[in-house]
Formats: sequence, structure tokens, C-alpha cells
Amino acid sequence: MGNGASTADQLTSPLAVDVNEAIGRLLLTSSDRSDTPRMVFLCDLARDATVEAVILWPGTTPLLADVATMFEHFGLRVADRDTLPLPADLSGSAALHKFTFRAPQVWQSRSLSLVSEAFEAHALHGFEIDDYAKLILTAGLSWRDIVLVRAASRFVRQAGLGLSEHYVTDTCCCGTPSSPSPSWRYFGARFDPELDDRDAVIADAAADVHEHLDAATTLDEDRIMRSLESFVTACLRTNWYQLDGAGTPKPYSSFKLDSSKLALTGPVVPYREIYVYANDVEGIHLRSGAVARVGCGSPTAPRTTAPKCWIDEDPDGEELPIVPVGAQGCLRSQEPGYQPRRGVYDVHPRPVGCHRQHRRWSHRRTAAHCHLRRPRHLPRGGRR
Repeated sequence: MGNGASTADQLTSPLAVDVNEAIGRLLLTSSDRSDTPRMVFLCDLARDATVEAVILWPGTTPLLADVATMFEHFGLRVADRDTLPLPADLSGSAALHKFTFRAPQVWQSRSLSLVSEAFEAHALHGFEIDDYAKLILTAGLSWRDIVLVRAASRFVRQAGLGLSEHYVTDTCCCGTPSSPSPSWRYFGARFDPELDDRDAVIADAAADVHEHLDAATTLDEDRIMRSLESFVTACLRTNWYQLDGAGTPKPYSSFKLDSSKLALTGPVVPYREIYVYANDVEGIHLRSGAVARVGCGSPTAPRTTAPKCWIDEDPDGEELPIVPVGAQGCLRSQEPGYQPRRGVYDVHPRPVGCHRQHRRWSHRRTAAHCHLRRPRHLPRGGRR
């Protein structure tokens, strides 16, 4: 993740009148973003739903095929590219291009500045440009909103939604009423620390969400929207609005959820779930009680890597194990070629899969492919 300035998170990127103004805007940048690719759209939206943009590549110019693939994720198809002469104050390694894009059928022209912001956030903050980025044009979501949508979608998918990410993004990008925008406004109403009259804002946002849910036209739309809405409703705490020391959003997000409020539940419902999402790892931790632990140990015994169960004696003098309320979790690494490490939880380079079947206290699920294994140094029974 880059260490861009906080102003990079608040880019407005107003549309330029012509190419010369666009180049001028690209050159007026702070020094901390001088090595970041930047783009400005032109406000002369052409006929036949085409849009134009000027892009400055300060260093190595990527292949046209890679650029076309990237903008396909935004819903923009590259129709043409022209090379523009470099201003005198730019290095010879830089490149300046004018792109012509074919816009999707459903899109919002005011969202072009959000595309520019997301384009820069890819280099500044490690924003992952995938099919969820289509929601920037079609639903008017910012790149930070997209990160939140992706995190929630991946949680509800492994929770039992049963629909692929591609299908979810296509359904959400088809326009009203399946756009997830009301749910994320509801999320902001509940957790944004800058709000003053929170109760009124929450009431308005909740009413908007319910109206949005009632407008679903297909069963799949209803399932997707209700599962995402329940993610927001079930969320009790989050670090979403916390910033790091540089004043930029943290590269990971965590959500503490009340499992009983989720739309997708299994035969056994945990007390709480803690879901953590980042570009390179996802993890989930399930707790079956307010005080829960993985394994247990004597409060007076030395701390070891192999927990033991507490032992007590009944009135007849027989030893009885005292087993605390349990907890379990697993992680998924998204790094290619990652090698699992042994520990209390194994970390596997496969999708999280222990979640809902773990509600039946099994460490496997059919869609799965991630298994929690007992480390070799832990005994099978409660005592060593």
C-alpha cells in the first residue's frame, strides 16, 4: 500500500474543458504524487456514449492490452489512443496519452471524477481494480465504497449466498433497484464519526434501504440486497473510519458482527463473528459466547503453546474437566505461492471455507477448500 497524502483520498478531479486544460491539471500536482499515474476526463461527452480522458504516465508506460483490461473493469472499453507531445518540464521517460472510451449502457456522467480518483488510488493505496469497480460508474460509488462492497460481498458469499462474485457484480451493475448504494449510506449513517444528528440520519437511511429492498424485481436481486443489508445491520463495531499515522485509510478492515442478525444463517448460529479483509488476506473468527477461547489453560500454570483444560473436583473427589465456551477461526492468504505455516490456525492459500459448516462444528464446507487442522503439538483430548 502506498503512503499517499491525505488529499489523495479527497480528489475531486473536475472535468477539463479541452486537452490543454487537462494537461495543465495533470501537471498541477503535489510532489508526493509526482510518480503516480494520473488522469483527467474531458467534459465534452461525445456522441454515442463515448468519453475522452488524458492520462499521464510519469514512468514506464504499461502495455495497451493491460490498460484496456484495467478499464474494462470500470466498464469502459478502449476505442482509441493518441500519443500527445510531452511538456518541456516532464522527463523523457514519461508518456502522455489521450484515450477514447466507450461507456456502458447504464452509467452516471458525474461518476467520471470518481473513476479518476480510483485510478490514482490503485497506485497510491493499492486499490484493487476488479469487476466491483464497475459500480463506480453505474452506482456512483467511490473507490473506498467499492472496498467495503467487496468485503461485504465476500463475507456473505462464503456465508452461504451461493452466487458467484461475477454474478453479484453484474446484478448490482444493472442499475436501480439492485445498486447497493443505500446499504452503504446506511453503513455510514451508523458508523461515520463525523455525523452529528445520528439518529435522524440512521432513520432516513434505514427507510431508504427498506424502500430499496421492496423494489427488487427478481429473487436473486432480493437475496443479494438483503444479505448485504443484513451485513450492515449485523455490524456492531468496525475500524473502517480509522486512519493510520500518515492520515490515510488503514490497509485492512475489520467488522464485528452479531450473527443472529445476518440474513444467511445455519443450524448453529455463533454468538459473534469477526471478519477481517485486506487485499492480501481474509480471515474470520467465530465465538460461541461472550467469553470464549481456543483451548484453555490453568490460570496458575505456566503459559505454554499447548493449552490444557482446567481440572476441578466434584464433591465425590473425581476430576471434572471445565471446558470454556469455544472459538475458532481461519485465514485465507491471497498471495500466489504462499506456503502454509503451522500454528494454532493453519493459513491456506485457498478461499475461506470453514465458516457456515463450522456452525455445525465441522471444519469443512462443500464450497470450500480451506481446512482448519489441529497442530501436531496439540493433544486430541483435553489433557496432555
